Amino acid sequence: MNKTEKLPKVSHSAFDTRTLVVLMAVAVLLYIMKSFLLPLMMGGLIAILIFPMVVIFEKKLKCSRSLASVLVTLITALLVIFPFSLMIGVGVQNSLKLFRSLKDKIDLSGGWSNFDVLQFDWAQKLLSKFPFEKEEVLSTMTDLSKGLVEKSATLFSSIVSELPSLTLGVVFTVLSLYFFLNDAERVEKTVRQVSVFKDRETDRLISTFSKMARSVMVASLGSGLIQAVIYSVAYWIAEFGFGRGGASGGFLFVCVFVASFIPVIGSAPITFGLAIYEIFQSGYPVGVTLLIGATLVSVSDNITRPAILRGAADLHPLLGLVSALGGLEAFGFVGMFIGPILAAMVRVAVQILIESRH
Repeated sequence: MNKTEKLPKVSHSAFDTRTLVVLMAVAVLLYIMKSFLLPLMMGGLIAILIFPMVVIFEKKLKCSRSLASVLVTLITALLVIFPFSLMIGVGVQNSLKLFRSLKDKIDLSGGWSNFDVLQFDWAQKLLSKFPFEKEEVLSTMTDLSKGLVEKSATLFSSIVSELPSLTLGVVFTVLSLYFFLNDAERVEKTVRQVSVFKDRETDRLISTFSKMARSVMVASLGSGLIQAVIYSVAYWIAEFGFGRGGASGGFLFVCVFVASFIPVIGSAPITFGLAIYEIFQSGYPVGVTLLIGATLVSVSDNITRPAILRGAADLHPLLGLVSALGGLEAFGFVGMFIGPILAAMVRVAVQILIESRH
């Protein structure tokens, strides 16, 4: 009897030791792979989004999983990943030129002080209600504009300097995409084996992860497209309504769409920056039209993303926002996608624990 009582203790101690060793090994491995974790996670997210294409190719072409994965990876890389990465590079470089040009324009014109933006009656009436001098307001507006332009130029300049390393990340993303597609069942089997939840609960967590991953990607793509359309319409109105001819509307559409993926600030530097530039360059009608478009773009982004995320896993907008910002701080760009996914899975895990108690 005593012998049988000692066996569980030895086994339990061995289990704890093995677990500790495995966890330490995993931690060391993650540390070694830290430079490639973000492309790895991005490849996994894209794989979840496009995996149904692999199944379709297997059925329609009657080919192996490896061949179907290769075809889907090549199509995705050539039609989406590489062009999108190229657009990011070109868009960032042109945005940097825009902000440098805008900075020079503000310096040469003397800022808002030599460009009387308070000449309208409504502006003068509004100013009369506050104990501020007109020159103070114009000087403050000039300083704020310069600060915004300089910060934006610094941001895009830092992104340009990181383009070589980002190129390597894109290549690794494509490689990880293939392996996630080809070994999808093996990855799922491993997750089930190490899961501490019951089979039905694990199914629920996997379903939540897949659903949320697709929703986060769709929310980002949908929000970017809506922002690009809104600002392109505003530019079209400014171009044809007030005779403004300048940058290509199609190129502006691409720039706004690409910039919408930039964490936190999104496309605001481009939309508001171009509006301010056009006030100096073309006058109030064009500049104010683009300023209204920039405001609508910001509002649409704050509505579209939370609505899609809430519909995916009943994720509260505040939790979605905080998790996205927290993910940004922890993982960088990819954290904007990872954060809400983890938040949704934690929410489901808590629900499972509560339900198991009852």
